[in-house]
Amino acid sequence: VGPAWPYTAGFLARMKEYEAMQRGVLADPEGKYIIYLPVHTGMGNRIEGMVATFVVALLTDRAFIVDWDYTDPDTRLPRIAMTESAALDEPFPWGADLLAARYEEQFIIDHSLTYTLRGGKDTYEKESFVETLCCGDMGAVFGDTQFIFIRGNKNFAQLLSLNHYYKEALETLFGRGVQRNMFTPLLNYLLRLLPEVQAEVDRVVATFQDKYVVGVQMRTTEKYSDLELLPVFTQCVDLASRPEAYFYVSTDSLGARKMLEREYGDRVLFYDGEEINMAKNHGRYRTNVRHGIVDIVALSRANDMVVSCGSSFSRLAVALQESKPVYVAAGGNYCRKHGDATTPACFRGLSNEPCAFNWFENNLLKCTCLTQEDRIRESAICGANM
Repeated sequence: VGPAWPYTAGFLARMKEYEAMQRGVLADPEGKYIIYLPVHTGMGNRIEGMVATFVVALLTDRAFIVDWDYTDPDTRLPRIAMTESAALDEPFPWGADLLAARYEEQFIIDHSLTYTLRGGKDTYEKESFVETLCCGDMGAVFGDTQFIFIRGNKNFAQLLSLNHYYKEALETLFGRGVQRNMFTPLLNYLLRLLPEVQAEVDRVVATFQDKYVVGVQMRTTEKYSDLELLPVFTQCVDLASRPEAYFYVSTDSLGARKMLEREYGDRVLFYDGEEINMAKNHGRYRTNVRHGIVDIVALSRANDMVVSCGSSFSRLAVALQESKPVYVAAGGNYCRKHGDATTPACFRGLSNEPCAFNWFENNLLKCTCLTQEDRIRESAICGANM
């Protein structure tokens, strides 16, 4: 999906090995699986959780299954009308229908374990598997259980990168510390668009031709920012802009789009697909996942990027792009808490690696095996990227 990333030879070799293993497990009635069940949150969070869960499958040599159509019984949020399966292809066969075709539902239930890794400050207390992610041997915990379900929406792979059972293997593939680049190659490898969606992306990106384009992602709902702070975006855009620059705008607010149009006139570009009515979707959700995927990938094709800190939507676009973006930290305590009173309203990131914010930091402090050095080194990524 993204640029021709300079994957390491070790990464490409490992993916070939994994794809062969996946085919073998699917042909084996006793094969072992990791099944990802995305809970009902924003699309960006669901895809981040998918990438992290794949890391579990990769490290434990289990086949990887994704059930985008999973219905979360514990959610208080409305289910989106269209799931990611309407926009995304598969890098290898991984659909939940593969299990349904091979096993009776009761058999799967009787031979499974389920772990929940979703939002909340008390995840560590509620889910003992978090300690395993940091400190334990997942293979020993799973044992001979054939089906391991992970319900979630978090990029918990950061915790695995510190686990002494897996640290060396992950560093070999992705580097270490603040130089680590794990999420970017995995997302680029796993995120495949359906042909018709790729064609729509190509149509949008064609409008960038012969232009210097700055992608501007403006999140105005929830705790990230609000409409009163939108003028800060225009100030931050100057860090990535040139006199002749055009601006590809992705936002959940028509008011934000109009503000940029007043500032930059016909140099503002945007995806003219289905309009998103945030009011009808509780202010948070895109009614059309395909629209969101097109927007994310188009953002990543810009020459530079200015994004809302804390937004999983922007973290995906950043991971698909080679340049380091400008982060807008104008959203109050949610973003500012990573710095201090001198933290600028906007700054250029140091890495494409995402930070999982509160959830990650809370668990980082609670995992019993981690040292202060581990915490400081890993927090540096969060501090750099917000």
